[in-house]
Amino acid sequence: MLDRSIKKLGKYIRSEVEVWTKDNSDVDSYNLAGACAIASYVMYRALIKFGYKPQFIMADSGCGCHCWVELDNHVIDLTATQFNMALPKVLITKKIDYFKSIPELKSYYDSKKNNSAVSSTKNWDQQSPIIYNKEIRKTIRNLNEQDFR
Repeated sequence: MLDRSIKKLGKYIRSEVEVWTKDNSDVDSYNLAGACAIASYVMYRALIKFGYKPQFIMADSGCGCHCWVELDNHVIDLTATQFNMALPKVLITKKIDYFKSIPELKSYYDSKKNNSAVSSTKNWDQQSPIIYNKEIRKTIRNLNEQDFR
């Protein structure tokens, strides 16, 4: 399993996203539905800052999209609670087990990665990371890897 520091980082990022999106009517503050691109993008950028090589993933079901981060054959999903509140707020699981945890995602297709995925989220209106660019930049700039050990 991935290092505990990554889970701690995920909890921090999720709490930041909860604050940023609390007044966003497109985001459900109870389970963070509608904030997957925002939270995943921040996690993706944070992991890059700390020297990891993550992938930002966006998958489409035709009826909706979902984003998460992949790292070292694991999935990090900071908004999995939108599918099942019994899931942890920071879901870190082996990639092979991810779709068992969230069966709804098995029907998702057309996965995009990294820049292509980020570009696809630009037209998501209030669910796009772009509208939180100022907050994201400040958070990434102020992250210190030692704080998450």
